[in-house]
Amino acid sequence: MSNCRKQSTKYNTGLDMEKKQQDSVSAETAVFSVIEALPVKVVIIEPHGRILTANSIFSGHFGFTPSLCTGMDLFVLIEDIFHSERLEFIKACCSGVFTTGKPVSFEEHVKENILKVTVSPIKSSAGYVVQLLIMLENIRQQRVMEQRAVDEKLRYDLALKLSRTGIWEIDTSNGKAIWSDTTWALYGLDPAENEASTDLWLGIVHPDDRETVLMLTESAKNQKSEINIEYRVCLPDGSNRWCMARGMPIYDDLGKPLRYLGIVADITERKEAESAIMESEVLFRSMFEDHAAVMLLVDPDSGRIVDANQAAANFYGWPKKKLCSMFIQEINTLPSEEVKRAMQDIRSSRKIYNCFQHRNADGSLRDVDVFSTKIKIDRKELLYSVIHDVTKKLSIERKLKESEERFRSMFEDHCACMLVVDPETGRIVDANQAASDFYGWPINRLREMNITDINCASTDFVRSDIRQWGALKHRYVVANHKRADGSIRDVEIFAKKLDIKGRALIYDIIHDITERQRLASLAAIRVNLLEKADILGTEELLRIILDQIEEAMDSSLGFCFFIAKDQKRMSLQAVSTNTSTVMHDVKEKLDRNDLDKAGVWAEAIKERKPLIHNDYASLGHRKSLPAGHAEIKREIVVPVIRNERVVAAFGLGNKLFDYDEEDAKWLTVVADMVWDIIEKKAAQTEYRNIEARLQQAQKMELVGQLASGIAHEINNPLNFIQLNFSALQDDVADYLKLFNSYRTLAGGQGQDAESLISALHRLRNMEEDLDIEDLQQEMDNIFIESQRGIDRIKKIVEGMRNLSSRQDFVTMTYRDINQIVQESLTMAKGEYQFCAYTETRLEKVPFIPCVSDEINQVLLNLIVNSAHAIQSQRRSEKGSIFIHTWADNGKVHCSITDDGPGIPEELRSCIFNPFFTTKSPGKGTGLGLSISYDIIVNKHNGEISVDCPPEGGTIFTISLPLKNDRKKE
Repeated sequence: MSNCRKQSTKYNTGLDMEKKQQDSVSAETAVFSVIEALPVKVVIIEPHGRILTANSIFSGHFGFTPSLCTGMDLFVLIEDIFHSERLEFIKACCSGVFTTGKPVSFEEHVKENILKVTVSPIKSSAGYVVQLLIMLENIRQQRVMEQRAVDEKLRYDLALKLSRTGIWEIDTSNGKAIWSDTTWALYGLDPAENEASTDLWLGIVHPDDRETVLMLTESAKNQKSEINIEYRVCLPDGSNRWCMARGMPIYDDLGKPLRYLGIVADITERKEAESAIMESEVLFRSMFEDHAAVMLLVDPDSGRIVDANQAAANFYGWPKKKLCSMFIQEINTLPSEEVKRAMQDIRSSRKIYNCFQHRNADGSLRDVDVFSTKIKIDRKELLYSVIHDVTKKLSIERKLKESEERFRSMFEDHCACMLVVDPETGRIVDANQAASDFYGWPINRLREMNITDINCASTDFVRSDIRQWGALKHRYVVANHKRADGSIRDVEIFAKKLDIKGRALIYDIIHDITERQRLASLAAIRVNLLEKADILGTEELLRIILDQIEEAMDSSLGFCFFIAKDQKRMSLQAVSTNTSTVMHDVKEKLDRNDLDKAGVWAEAIKERKPLIHNDYASLGHRKSLPAGHAEIKREIVVPVIRNERVVAAFGLGNKLFDYDEEDAKWLTVVADMVWDIIEKKAAQTEYRNIEARLQQAQKMELVGQLASGIAHEINNPLNFIQLNFSALQDDVADYLKLFNSYRTLAGGQGQDAESLISALHRLRNMEEDLDIEDLQQEMDNIFIESQRGIDRIKKIVEGMRNLSSRQDFVTMTYRDINQIVQESLTMAKGEYQFCAYTETRLEKVPFIPCVSDEINQVLLNLIVNSAHAIQSQRRSEKGSIFIHTWADNGKVHCSITDDGPGIPEELRSCIFNPFFTTKSPGKGTGLGLSISYDIIVNKHNGEISVDCPPEGGTIFTISLPLKNDRKKE
């Protein structure tokens, strides 16, 4: 009996041990299920480090399964992950948790990862630490998330709070529980003052949730299912928190739950979020339905339009009910596959904005911007799309883009230099290729520069000029711009203010006008030369021109030297006004100089090419300057070469900037032009002197031709005067005889009356004998006729004097051409009176401005030529010379017609050439018509022509204007 009892006792003990083993297995299974559900590496170890269980995440990291990890030494397993020092630290932490029973959490940096290590004690029902729960969480992403945008901070904070998880275990038979420290902290209770139990737990559950919690837990026990409940707890501080408890039952051999092992998490934020979502859904529905923007809810899987607001119905033209039965592919004009890809891109958050073309109910197409985001409604992922009609906007943008492209093309590809400048700072915002080519800097370099780096004016002046823009819209400016090679160019700038994206900028179009300015200066110099060449001397003319050249080339010194024919000496011909001012004391010292002593000037003359010295002081072969000579910093010298000989040299000095080859070319052109005009001036002066001498010689020739005729013309009135004088002597004698008798009678004294009467009677008889009345009349006639003869002689002599005189300076006066014709006929009478009759038809004509003796000379030439032509025919009868004057069209005309032999047609084009004559040798010089042509055409701006009618004879016609601008010569 005793043995049986012992055996029975032994058997019962075995059964208890087997049951405990089964319970242990069930508990381990439940624990594994719990840690397997955790999203981090979790391992449970014994005090000496042996692994009791680990989840798949932990074991998989080392390439094992959870079962293979069981029994391994944790610290051996992880020694490849942590340095030896940190491994010892982890061992010490685990040992400390076993000793103190308090959890430990720390972070370890492992390669690129940050591991958060949490060591939590697992205590027995007696409160002893029996195991350690170690959680390894890679929080690198969490740390990265901390640096992200503020809009992600809320979710990040929520994630941190959700990581507050506690572990609990409840014995279903007695209600006793085991809570982890995080569970105690979650409930706000102190494990030192309380004992974990179902009653303690129910005591902190919110009264309104307690009945439901009891019902759900009892139902789970009865159904042997998992516990999954959400409830509120009342914390000691009076606040309420939402919690979620999940637990797995651990069964005995009979399948009865012995205890529950699970976790508890604070889900207050989630519940609050869910509440906010509920409120948000109501608000969303209101915003969705009533919003003026077009809105659609689309199923991304199929493209079906789940919902649409009234604005969408109005926009697309279909009723809402119809829209909600359609697919987005029926609206979007893209192929169906592309629409699906677009929706997938939105789902993957690769793209939330798209531009599409949508089709309306009336068939019209509209450009739309679609802003889409993912939302969940009833756990179904949908695309919430807000659609904006951008048809007009895109049309405007297309036009704007086309305009910008045109502008960009016009700007970048244009051959004109273009800059865009900030008026606030003067910074060059942009430049085109033409500007880069012109200035010599790359475009990128120009964009880094300021307009003050290019403009040669002072920085203050340029900035002050820029500030003048203010309210101005456009400007025209002429400036000097500097290029990368240091050269200076004259530019004109057409500037306009533009508004580019709300920013005021200055758009400059720049033209290089250096050549134009120089050509203008050249033209101005030429005009000045031509205007003053006839009125100024050579030195004064050169001085004025040097002043202009100085100004055009920004210089302050100017010289002109003439070179002797032997090329050994040079003489200073002229200096500029400024040079004369600063160097008046040394001008005479420079007047004549041997070429060998001329220094750099001699070099230019000997080498016969322009020379430039931009650092005059550094020249080794320069000659010392005389005292008082202005300092020379820069100098340019150009020779003037004619017929392989240097005839002159022009020089400038002290330009503000360096002289260059362009300066040398321009100065050479100017010097050549000046010399040509100076040379022409000398030639013209010589020509005028020769012309005057020839004209005087022709006058003398004409006087010689007229001399015999004029002598005859003078002799006629002289003979007449002589005859009148003899008659006058007889008449005066008779008159004196009578006069003396009267004087005797008047002087007698003491005579009686009869004697007086007798004497008077004798005197009366004497008067009758003398015919005193006729005598007096005869004497008066003699005086009158003699005066006429004297006047005729005086007129002939005056005409000859005027014809033969030489005047260096003549002035036009207004004269009657008819009077000049009469004077000419009188002087030429000796040439025609025996060979031709003269006839005149002198119409009343206006006075003309002329030099009368020159016109007289022309008319005499023509009348004498007509007389000679008639004489050459040796006719028995006289010929005729007809002179006609008239006026029309602002001119006075005079024609001389003769009936001589005329001029052969082949000779008519030569008759006005100098020294051309048809007369026999010794009978003419051939200058008469040539000089007549010069007087009429060149000096009086008139015309002279010749015509020979078919019936014979010659007609010379001269035409003179009623207005003439001829000046003194």
